[in-house]
Amino acid sequence: MSTKTKRTALANVAGTLGYLSLVLQWMWSLVIFSYPVISGELDMFLFPKRQEVAPTPIDAGVFTPVVFVIAAVITLLVLVFTATVIARLPKTIASAGARITKTAANAAIPIATHHKPATKKQRLQLSFRFVIITKAALVILPLLLLLVARPIEQLPQQASLAFGCLCAVGSALYFTLQYTVVFFGRIAKKDVL
Repeated sequence: MSTKTKRTALANVAGTLGYLSLVLQWMWSLVIFSYPVISGELDMFLFPKRQEVAPTPIDAGVFTPVVFVIAAVITLLVLVFTATVIARLPKTIASAGARITKTAANAAIPIATHHKPATKKQRLQLSFRFVIITKAALVILPLLLLLVARPIEQLPQQASLAFGCLCAVGSALYFTLQYTVVFFGRIAKKDVL
């Protein structure tokens, strides 16, 4: 593996970790922000009131060895499927994140150039800058959501903000590492996630 390939791989690994941290940050912020709706604290017409259901007793006589073997096989298949999905998750998140940020950046280029023609080099440079701006905005927006979220009784607001800030700092550091490697490693901007 050449040095340039290693630098490109390092930049893309840092970008992937940044996207993973960003997804975690967004999930945390959305759960905290929507907790009153999820928990039923807000009376919403979308969610009916929960009714208690009496548990039904299970007849243990139906668990024969054949049923046990079938259940074990199904469990193993589910575990293999889960492991496969988890193994592919970072690459999927990174490619989806890169696609979203690059699409947003390419859509903003005509606005920045006032719909005037731009050279390929100018378009690449503008696209690269818009990707950086988009990533910065995607890191900051969940923090703003956490600031306006209603406090949760069981979780101190400082704790939810601290975890959100930790994820934001992680995302920012990974993206900064990615662009530092790109800048000093002289990596082609089109090769960066």
